[in-house]
Amino acid sequence: MSLQKVLASLTLPLVILLSCAPVPAQSTIPAPVPATAPLTKSPKKLPKSTTVVVNVNTATLAELQQVKGIGAATANKIVAGRPYKSLDELTSKNALSAKQFEKFKAQLSIRAL
Repeated sequence: MSLQKVLASLTLPLVILLSCAPVPAQSTIPAPVPATAPLTKSPKKLPKSTTVVVNVNTATLAELQQVKGIGAATANKIVAGRPYKSLDELTSKNALSAKQFEKFKAQLSIRAL
């Protein structure tokens, strides 16, 4: 049998085999949302906790909203007032009221933990 006939006899099974091979799935990961972008709706709801501590200078909107009592509007105010040198600036920059500050201050930080 000639080489040409051998190759011809292998071509059809190879085409059939390759056409049955699974196609890898394409990634559908959404693009990240920048932390400074205004938020019109709450992101996917994360469980709110009274034990979470977030850095007000680096936390995303979603991370800020993990603090029980902080919603989209308050998270946006905190992000808009960045950077903060101390937690007290949250009230002086009108990101939080004095009442909110007292409620949340144990769960907020300036330095990375």
